[in-house]
Amino acid sequence: LEGCYDLSNPVRVVRNAASQRNSVSIYPLPATDVLHISSNILDEKNVQVAIFDMGGNDLTGKMKRIIGEMSFDITAMPAGIYILRINDGKGNIITRKVMVQ
Repeated sequence: LEGCYDLSNPVRVVRNAASQRNSVSIYPLPATDVLHISSNILDEKNVQVAIFDMGGNDLTGKMKRIIGEMSFDITAMPAGIYILRINDGKGNIITRKVMVQ
């Protein structure tokens, strides 16, 4: 059946309005001393925010939380690319790549 396609199992993709409500701003990028995270979901009680290196090690460390915003002290982190993970406590996980200089 070379060159034939099976279209009997279509996949439907729906953009969820929750993804728009869960927008995240991360600045400055690349970061040098403090990484700021701003989002409406940071106001929730069960939100967990973590930073991981590419080896999967949790480097969250010092975190300062203000309503709708978080700041991480990243002065001790070597330059590189890191993964920021935000778990809203409702089963939604947001991940972003972060560059530290």
